[in-house]
Amino acid sequence: MNIHTLAEGLEWLEHKTKPLFVGAALLAYAVSLVVLATQINPVTHLEDYLVGALGNLAIPFGIILLQEMLELITSISDSTLVSARRQFEIVVLVLVRSFFKKFDKVNEMVIAGEFGSYVREATVKVVAIVIIVALILYFRNLARTHSMRDYAQEGLKANLWKQLLAVILSVVVLLDMILIMSEFDEIVFIRIVFTGLIIIDAIFLILAILKDSSFSSLAFESGLVIGLIFARFPLFSSNTLSYALSIVGVAFATLSLYLLYLARRPEKKKKKKDVEDVEDVEMETAV
Repeated sequence: MNIHTLAEGLEWLEHKTKPLFVGAALLAYAVSLVVLATQINPVTHLEDYLVGALGNLAIPFGIILLQEMLELITSISDSTLVSARRQFEIVVLVLVRSFFKKFDKVNEMVIAGEFGSYVREATVKVVAIVIIVALILYFRNLARTHSMRDYAQEGLKANLWKQLLAVILSVVVLLDMILIMSEFDEIVFIRIVFTGLIIIDAIFLILAILKDSSFSSLAFESGLVIGLIFARFPLFSSNTLSYALSIVGVAFATLSLYLLYLARRPEKKKKKKDVEDVEDVEMETAV
């Protein structure tokens, strides 16, 4: 099988299935509202029903997360920067899903006027979402700068092999959950695949050392692996510590990218200066 064919096939699959995931999410949410109506009468207890409806938003977000995982695997062939950003975006969606999942508990404490554990956790969660989204936007802007374009194009063949391993990993995990565990949980699936992707990145980082990669690139990729390890904690537990560590992870990866940006920017200027010097020499020779 041509490894490029896999990348093209995944892009086609992601494009075609996106409407299906959205439709499935809306259908699942509609079914959950019908089931909720059998538990809470929306005619006599409309406010309680709407609170439950807000909490049920965690259901469609779980399906959207699966679609985001497909986008993540598809983006691996593009560049390390794009796939890393996608992983951070998945962490944000996990936090959003967790917020809605526990919304009924938060609502009860707020009505009672208690600044309890659920309210504190929700507050920290919202702050974490804002900070991580801001860092992702900065990460994306840095990745799109002229200084980073050459790096984004480096290692494209290695990224294709990463993508192949990611597909194999996803299929193995899916089959294991269905055939062995006889139960599929989207968060468990995402958690296992997410961790596996970090291991794959670490393996390719070790292989990059054999290719005499620049120190700045190795330092960034090492920082990225460490950042992803910290960023994934909300997938394992829902508490203030996991959110704080996730912020630290995304911030560390963003800082590592900024340092790589600084390291590569002088190279650009130096190359430009060398070209100008050569042109000056050629003009003097011509004269």
